[in-house]
Amino acid sequence: MIEKRSIARVEVGDQGTDTCFVVTNLKKGSRRRLYEQVYCRRGQAENHIKS
Repeated sequence: MIEKRSIARVEVGDQGTDTCFVVTNLKKGSRRRLYEQVYCRRGQAENHIKS
C-alpha cells in the first residue's frame, strides 16, 4: 500500500470560498512547500505551454 499525503488550501474573499486539494506520494518537504513550490509551479509551467 502506498502512503499518500493530502494538502488542503482554503481562501475566503469577497468572491466567496476557494478550495484546493492536492494528494501526493511525495514524502519530503512541508505541505506548504509542496503546494507552493511543486504544485503551483507545475500549473504555471502548463499554462506557459498552452500559450
